[in-house]
Amino acid sequence: MNALAVMKTILMTILIGGGVYLLISIGLQIWEAYVQNYNKKHEFDINYEKETRQPDLRVEDLTSGERGECLLAFNMNKLREYKRANFNTYFETNHRTTEADVILVHKTGVYVCESKNYEGTVRGGFEDRQWTQKVILKRKRKFYNPIKQNEGHIEAMRAFLIKRELREVRTPQIYSIIAFSSFTDVKIKNYADKNVYVCKYPDIKRIIQYIEKNMAEEDFLTKYEIDKLHWAFDTLSHRSEDYKTQHVNAILATELDLQKKAKEKLLAEKQKKKCGNIEQNNLNIPFPTICIKNTANISDEIQQKDGKIIEKRSKLTSSKRSEELALQAKELYEVTMKAANKE
Repeated sequence: MNALAVMKTILMTILIGGGVYLLISIGLQIWEAYVQNYNKKHEFDINYEKETRQPDLRVEDLTSGERGECLLAFNMNKLREYKRANFNTYFETNHRTTEADVILVHKTGVYVCESKNYEGTVRGGFEDRQWTQKVILKRKRKFYNPIKQNEGHIEAMRAFLIKRELREVRTPQIYSIIAFSSFTDVKIKNYADKNVYVCKYPDIKRIIQYIEKNMAEEDFLTKYEIDKLHWAFDTLSHRSEDYKTQHVNAILATELDLQKKAKEKLLAEKQKKKCGNIEQNNLNIPFPTICIKNTANISDEIQQKDGKIIEKRSKLTSSKRSEELALQAKELYEVTMKAANKE
């Protein structure tokens, strides 16, 4: 009786152990198949940390612009094809630098992407110099037309490729992508250019697939050409912090200069309207044109405080004298007209 019980116990142990072993074997095979499938699926993924050489990068340390670049890379990875990407590539042209946020090299061509991780409403025209961003409970903000901004990047890139003379690499088709956050309501007027796309981050896959569908297969770049272009851009992607600081300062100085010129032009136009254009009458009587300048004592003070550029303009100080001169001009005009009528 005891021997029979022992035999039953041994058989049960063998059966249970065999079942557990079988389950473990099946589970390991399923896991191995999943890993292989995952690796195959993500074989050509763009690794933001690797491409930017920031292995210890944490999400909470990312700036708004870097988050936008990560989102753009994430949506590019939905393309399960061979591709390479460069981030923050600095081109030098005409004694200045220009920075392309993201460059995607794909078999269909090179995509120069300007990432705008904005929120709210964005309005602008294709040829406008500035676009407007409006966020609820915040003031409107103007920013430089990203289409024109990207045109500068592409122009500098073409000059770089001509100068570099990459052997055994055909001249790629270059596309301009202006990508906004999914939380942005974008409306662009007079938008018409087959190589320029204004979209949101998730649309990048659809745009590239559309271009691929309308391209001849013999025009596709090879893996070798994709790598050569990527390596060429990679030499310009990893700059020192001092270089980046100089680039930002140059942009701020240029933008400040443009704003100052725009304000001076606006002021001149307002002054011209105030002065008016006093034309000669039909009798061709010569009449002196008098323009009262009431802005003689305008002074510009540019101060920098907490990293923000503040421009102040003093108030007009010669308004009383201007009124007197205007009165004299009016009297002189009336006397001249009376004399002309008598003749």
